[in-house]
Amino acid sequence: MKILAILGASGHGRVIADAALSSGLWQLIQFYDDAYPTLQCNGRFPVVGDSAALAASGLPTVVAIGDNVRRLEKQQWLQQAGLPIATVCHPSAVIACDVVLGDGCVVLAGAVINSGAQLGKACIINSRAVVEHDCELADAVHLSPAASLGGGCRLGTAVWVGIGAAVRHLITLEEFSIVGAGAAVVKPVLTRQIVAGVPAQLIKMNK
Repeated sequence: MKILAILGASGHGRVIADAALSSGLWQLIQFYDDAYPTLQCNGRFPVVGDSAALAASGLPTVVAIGDNVRRLEKQQWLQQAGLPIATVCHPSAVIACDVVLGDGCVVLAGAVINSGAQLGKACIINSRAVVEHDCELADAVHLSPAASLGGGCRLGTAVWVGIGAAVRHLITLEEFSIVGAGAAVVKPVLTRQIVAGVPAQLIKMNK
């Protein structure tokens, strides 16, 4: 029986668990969380240990932490401990045959990733999000549900694009920038800028 370990006993973790089981690649899910042993279950799934126990388990693992920087840090720590890092794709996601997915990416139900797109490590392409052709995403990017990138966009490390936001083709979002829910991005977003609105405008800096 193939077991997938998920670090982070959260709602997002349960969504990843569902995608993993639906894919048929894994038959059993085990959650690990640093709130263990106080936290014993995540919905119908057991929480069986903390990060240290996971590092000693040898199991293929995906990190289910929403915070982009923490997710990448935890994944790097687990890789240094020798754990294999899994990539999880829901069977309803549409992923072109030449797409590159880095270790630890999750692609959830109804997402579309088109030809020539390249994703770094630990990216989240959430439900119904769209990554158009030839986009390049660095490590730990999160596209929230129904967010869309036009063709040829460039996203830096740990960029977060909010629910339902749209980014025009050929736009660059620099590292640690955030796009608010429902925004329409029509010009580049610089490092650590937080933008929102239609069209998207700077509202503050991401510290």
